[in-house]
Amino acid sequence: MATFNSIADEIAGALDRPFDDMFKQRIKEVFRHELARMLRQSMDKTGVDVSLVQRYTAVLEEVDSGDTVVSYDCTILRTEDKIYKPIRWKTVEPFTYIGSDDIPFIYRHSVEAKRLAPFLSLTGNAISYDYRNGYIYIYNGKRLEYVTIETVFANPADILAVETADAIGIGESTCKDDMVIPIAEDLIQTVKDKLFSGELAIIDDKDKVKPAHIDNN
Repeated sequence: MATFNSIADEIAGALDRPFDDMFKQRIKEVFRHELARMLRQSMDKTGVDVSLVQRYTAVLEEVDSGDTVVSYDCTILRTEDKIYKPIRWKTVEPFTYIGSDDIPFIYRHSVEAKRLAPFLSLTGNAISYDYRNGYIYIYNGKRLEYVTIETVFANPADILAVETADAIGIGESTCKDDMVIPIAEDLIQTVKDKLFSGELAIIDDKDKVKPAHIDNN
């Protein structure tokens, strides 16, 4: 099963740079960007592939109404940390699920906030949410402590790290590159082929790490 480290080792070895750690870091970054681009293109054409959807839980904290686009006469919660970036595709709704205890929230886009503000009194205690500046805001969710987020994320390893550490919110990044990428092998191979024929196609011998550097001689 492919991991970012195994992919970097494979590509670096194929390009005769098996000990070039800086080059391997470059490979991983380029691979992540190309994978996200291909996922976005696929979603634009055919919609969300359920096999790519991941979820994790983030901690909520109460914030002042001045932190929102307009003032609301209700409890306002916000994720403590910025959430992991979803794949950017042709939709105003970047998530497949936002909720708590299997109760999804009604979506309110930040652009719609001012238009809907006069009608909030008609919604009673209905819980809704907004996604702005990397945070999720929840309205009328006074007793909520966590929110579950589900979508296709730009970097699948982020969510795997959270699950592995049994953590809530932003997880540690130390082991992300050793985790199996939850993407079909044919797509991973397609991305590798793109790298070989694209950005990594031209390799200059002068750019390689010399043996003396490797042996510290």
